[in-house]
Amino acid sequence: MLEVKIKEKNYRSFALEGIEFEIEKGEFICLLGKSGSGKSTLLKIVAGLDQDYKGEVNLENEDIESARKSGKISMVFQEDLLLPHLDVFENIAFGLRIAKCNSDEIRRRVEEILKKLELEDKKYKYPNELSGGERQRVSIGRALVTEPKLLLMDEPFSALDYNLKKAMQKLVKNLQKELRVTTLFITHDRDEAFTLGDRLGIMENGKLIALDRGEKLFNCPKTLYVAKVLGIENIFLKEKFEKIFNYKSEVTTKYLGISGQDIKIAENGKTQGKVVDMSFSMGRYIVEIEVKDEKINCITNVRLEIGDMVFIDFEEKNIKGIED
Repeated sequence: MLEVKIKEKNYRSFALEGIEFEIEKGEFICLLGKSGSGKSTLLKIVAGLDQDYKGEVNLENEDIESARKSGKISMVFQEDLLLPHLDVFENIAFGLRIAKCNSDEIRRRVEEILKKLELEDKKYKYPNELSGGERQRVSIGRALVTEPKLLLMDEPFSALDYNLKKAMQKLVKNLQKELRVTTLFITHDRDEAFTLGDRLGIMENGKLIALDRGEKLFNCPKTLYVAKVLGIENIFLKEKFEKIFNYKSEVTTKYLGISGQDIKIAENGKTQGKVVDMSFSMGRYIVEIEVKDEKINCITNVRLEIGDMVFIDFEEKNIKGIED
């Protein structure tokens, strides 16, 4: 188990404050938040790379600096940081050689990881002979071959194209479940966080303001910030929401919101509006509809034209109540 209790961390004009959470053994946690929210600063502390803070971080009842020095923590970064003069086998074996493992053990572990990562035919290739995805797989192999108790990943797939990113997400999730390594993953991509995380944490201004299952956070966002980070775009004060949609909601929070994917184009609906913008992405149309001088975002399979008048509808269960 990873236990984090950070009372305060000051860095120039920025500070972490009151961050406290636990990650169970084998759990996969994703941290989301805007740039500058404190994600990377928190990761450095959890990695044992920054001791200038008030509080404590423990991994399996051992302080995090000691855990790092004893090789219990591995990291994967956005940049692969492979050693250009070493082939794939030796790049993966690097940490084991530093730990002075014997040759037979090194070969056994590296060959096992190469097989899991489907890199067996690349083991004698050098980094400059590999694709971006292959290089990142080598980085992951190097991190996992030492059998860490904690795996930290800092936006490792952000530079990859969509298809490669999805493939890498699937690979990492499967490996993480198989090896049961406790994982803390930093990302700005909410879809990636929903795909990978057993739980999602939301960072804002140096504070961890939410930590729960992704589905629960999405269905019951506690604040406007959480709702927006998770992609709930149609958010209005309750009175305005009800006026726009000609609909009296039983939800009693200050704000109401609804995701664009939950708004349907219908023959008859709660309200009518004019299509003012539209784009196509991943087999769906992203439509902006003007209703009573407000813009509503909707995701649909129906092709529309700019200027079309359409009815829109939704189910009450999809309305998100937001307090702040």
